[in-house]
Amino acid sequence: MTAYVDAFGLTQLRFYTTVFMAWVGILLFMVGPTILKGRRATFVRRGVAAAFVLMITVTIANPDGLITRVNLTSSVPLDLGYVGQLSLDRGPALAAMASQNCDAARVEFVHDAVQEDGEDWRSWSWSRYQAEQLLVTWSDC
Repeated sequence: MTAYVDAFGLTQLRFYTTVFMAWVGILLFMVGPTILKGRRATFVRRGVAAAFVLMITVTIANPDGLITRVNLTSSVPLDLGYVGQLSLDRGPALAAMASQNCDAARVEFVHDAVQEDGEDWRSWSWSRYQAEQLLVTWSDC
């Protein structure tokens, strides 16, 4: 999967496929000490716990921000159409761009942020808060 990401960039499908592959790897690692020794209930509990830990890790990792960061730092040309489809969580990663001008990615981000009106407290996240703070600094876009 790493070679594929290096060649074409990271997408949500590639990210979640990698997470699933990690979970399957954890499960395969647990087969020996649990199932082969007749402790199937332990395998199930540990498998569910591993899935829960991976879900929490993915939530904290901010997938859209991670995808944007990886694609900005890769040697593959940035696909602005795909990055523009990601959520506002991509904003802090766009702030890392070294451009002084308002490039197309920033303009599209500001456009998307303005269109997302009427959000309530249930949609709040740290990265969305950071994105809203970026709108103040990118007021010239």
